[in-house]
Amino acid sequence: MDSPTYYFVMDKGFYSEPNLDAMYASHKKFLVGAPFTVGFACKAVERHRDRIRSHHNYCAVFGDELYAVTESSTWKGHRFYIHVYHDSFKAATDERNFDHILYCCYEELVSGRHVKEHASYYDKFFLVHQTPIRGIRVDYNEEAISRHKRNHIGWFVLVSNHIKDKRKALEVYRNKDAVEKCFDDLKNDLDMKRLRIHSAAAMDA
Repeated sequence: MDSPTYYFVMDKGFYSEPNLDAMYASHKKFLVGAPFTVGFACKAVERHRDRIRSHHNYCAVFGDELYAVTESSTWKGHRFYIHVYHDSFKAATDERNFDHILYCCYEELVSGRHVKEHASYYDKFFLVHQTPIRGIRVDYNEEAISRHKRNHIGWFVLVSNHIKDKRKALEVYRNKDAVEKCFDDLKNDLDMKRLRIHSAAAMDA
């Protein structure tokens, strides 16, 4: 009997170069979200930023209407598809949330009440000066904010070694969310909590 074919569908938290290398080495098929800390994801958005909003790139998936393009590329000699998406509706919501966080961060910096979770925002989007007369002076890093809005807000990138259609890739990825929600509902119904075990034998028991 032939072994079943497994497809790995993962969000950005599972993206890493070693993980992709391992899946190529073991001939596994995958679809994974690429974070914007990855150079090729940022460059793909930059290449398509000014022309993705063409009606030729318009598509609808599960009721969501957005723009999408696909690039064929290679990963260390292997076939590799980069799917770039821009969701105008999501962009409006994300920008409003981003602006609210920036406002909160500004108030925190001015008052000196720093929030640990906002440290990356302080470093990236603000210019803080200590002056002997006026004390702390806080300015927005307008260049960094503008660059973030252009290249990140409303955008997301999926990569795959076997799905070359942009609509199909997004359908598969969104189905992952539906499956995860079903498992979460099942755990809640059963009142399941994390198992505090450290071996397979204990798990079987």
